[in-house]
Amino acid sequence: MKSPVSIVIPMYNAERHIRKVLEAVLNQDYTGPVEIIVVNDGSTDNSLEIVKEFKQTDNVKVIDQPNQGAVKATNNGFKAASHDITCSVDSDVVLDTGWARKIIEEFDDPAIGAVQGYIKTPEGVSFLERMAGYDLEYRYDKLKSKYVTQVSTANTAYRRSALEKVGLFDPQFKYGYDNDMSYRLQKAGYKLVNKRDAICDHYWKADLIGYIKQQYRSA
Repeated sequence: MKSPVSIVIPMYNAERHIRKVLEAVLNQDYTGPVEIIVVNDGSTDNSLEIVKEFKQTDNVKVIDQPNQGAVKATNNGFKAASHDITCSVDSDVVLDTGWARKIIEEFDDPAIGAVQGYIKTPEGVSFLERMAGYDLEYRYDKLKSKYVTQVSTANTAYRRSALEKVGLFDPQFKYGYDNDMSYRLQKAGYKLVNKRDAICDHYWKADLIGYIKQQYRSA
């Protein structure tokens, strides 16, 4: 039997993409048990209503909390997760069908603490979204080894026993908390993997103000 997997999706005002995100998670070809946890971080749009449509018929659990920010939403989802392999997937990331299957196979090596998939730019998106996406693809494509120094919570699976050693994400960070986690995992002796053939589409901010804010925080 394949290892059971938890997938945590922190969500804030994600009505633009959350339906596609959940459909992609539910359509994974991974044959092991999959638990889906959506953490609604005080959304003020129609996100929660869309998620509730799935909750009626699928294995989708919902944590509905006042707005506390992405770090606390992610941590609360991880605390509620049942399985040793727990994935973080952003509410604007659409996974390829084989994503989970390809990611999970890397955990056969007990030295692996986290595995990230390859983020590509979706077709038909705006100029600003293409700018952000192509910049990231360029940096990923320059990597010569599958072993990396940092992974992003956008589409990454973590080993629960590793997180128990280093702790959850630090709520002092508003951005870069995934980098901080990467450094702590490596300090504890774990390796991080960038799985190039585990692909997902990332839908970046489509408006100029949102794009500038995102790039500023990243810098």
